[in-house]
Amino acid sequence: MPRRLAFELTIAMSLMLMGGALATAHISDWSLAITGAVLMGTSLVLRPRSQAQTAAQTATMER
Repeated sequence: MPRRLAFELTIAMSLMLMGGALATAHISDWSLAITGAVLMGTSLVLRPRSQAQTAAQTATMER
């Protein structure tokens, strides 16, 4: 796993956990946790792919 992706996932997980804890304690609403979840989702969906993965995906789509 590349360092940048690991860093992004660490930040996203921290936001989710912190937001969930604050919302559970009724200190804040769930917006911080939702922001962390969205950030994690976009980090996973838009992560860079290797050329081998791209070629395999293209070959699968052509079938």
